[in-house]
Amino acid sequence: MKKPSLRVTPFSGTLVYFLGLVLVTTLSTYQGYSASVPQASFFVHSWKWLISILFCWGLLLIFFTSARQTLRAIWALVAIIAALGIGCFAGSHTKQPIREELVLSLTTLSSVAQNTPEPIVLPQPTELSPSFQQAVMESGWYSILDLSRLQNDRNLIESYAIIKDTRSVIFNHLLKTQQKVHDLEQELYEHEASAEIEASYIDAQILHAKQQKKLWESELSAINEVQSIIQMLDANRDGWVIQDGAIVFFSHLDTRQFKDITTRIQAIATHQKKLIEAEN
Repeated sequence: MKKPSLRVTPFSGTLVYFLGLVLVTTLSTYQGYSASVPQASFFVHSWKWLISILFCWGLLLIFFTSARQTLRAIWALVAIIAALGIGCFAGSHTKQPIREELVLSLTTLSSVAQNTPEPIVLPQPTELSPSFQQAVMESGWYSILDLSRLQNDRNLIESYAIIKDTRSVIFNHLLKTQQKVHDLEQELYEHEASAEIEASYIDAQILHAKQQKKLWESELSAINEVQSIIQMLDANRDGWVIQDGAIVFFSHLDTRQFKDITTRIQAIATHQKKLIEAEN
């Protein structure tokens, strides 16, 4: 007795092929629609599109044997690519209003957020040595919080380099001042039996050197506060913008933290001014 044949008829094979094609093209369309890759980065992320296409095509060829014929496989590949493109096109246009709403919400938030009312002026103690003034000018210290410079330094690499160079200059001068205080005290000890005028002169030099040391230490405090600002900007680069000549934060917590730091910087400047006035 002849067994019935289980071979799929051409019609049923074609139907299975089209069902599989509908499935994978629908999947490909959805992948293109839901992709969040910016249009400008299409070629940069082309490997993602290639993986998506090969995945859908391989899914069809593995589970739907009727699609393995050469002509059908080619048409299936074309259909998958087209479906991916249609999905990507539809997604980029239907998601546009959402992005606009996001921009509007950020604009509203920025209008609520407090900004810096005026540029931050770093302490500039003119009583310190000319070599220090020249060194910090070359390092870019006095322009570290300049808004135009920050605008061009979004990765903040230059800002960290300025802090590093300036701190090195301050430490170098602080060590020299400490050594000078030590040498003067040693000289005063050695000339203890000398004339009173000479001892008074050395005392005055020691007092001046100690005042200089306090100024260097206040400069270190200022650079630490500025570093806190740069680290805060670096920690949340999408949480602030430069708008209308000021740094605007989208978070009230960041705004408050920023104002606290700037208040401490102004206090350091006031302290330096008092030190200079006391010495004069």
